[in-house]
Amino acid sequence: MFEFPYIFEILSPKRSAGTDLQRLLDKFAERYALALDLGCGISVPDNPMGQQRLSLIECLEKCGLQANPEKVVMNLNTFHHKKELDALLDKAAEMGIRNLLIVRGDGGPELPKLDAQSIGGKHSVATSVDLIGYINSTWPDQFITGAAFNPYKSQGFEVPHFEKKVEAGARFVITQPLICH
Repeated sequence: MFEFPYIFEILSPKRSAGTDLQRLLDKFAERYALALDLGCGISVPDNPMGQQRLSLIECLEKCGLQANPEKVVMNLNTFHHKKELDALLDKAAEMGIRNLLIVRGDGGPELPKLDAQSIGGKHSVATSVDLIGYINSTWPDQFITGAAFNPYKSQGFEVPHFEKKVEAGARFVITQPLICH
């Protein structure tokens, strides 16, 4: 599926960057170009650790960068209002972004929570399984959705949960780094 040796995770600037925003966007653009020049893939987290950050789409637009559909992975979590989520996905499709890493996300007090029922979920909290299913049913054949697998959680929990992600349509997996002693 992916034809590159590594995926570089590049953080986007915080929304609260203020006067440093242009400098941080320049640094983002520099790292983006470097990863592509090295033949690597790029993954941009969606509000990591509950911190409000610019989206991949905003960074590409503000920096005048093109999305490389073969090498860019847009991370997307469940901490968006449905209208914002749909707008992000429509814009990603328009820009040619195909690969989406879907995670539940870290959340945070400043981030909205996606209403599970608005995307076909059955519980009070939207899950990555709900979001993968929603994207694959609403934008069929537009995106390649992937999921996260946490090798540090109990396998009795993580393996069945991952199987649900695959059943919902996840076609690739990204793990956290594996640390061996």
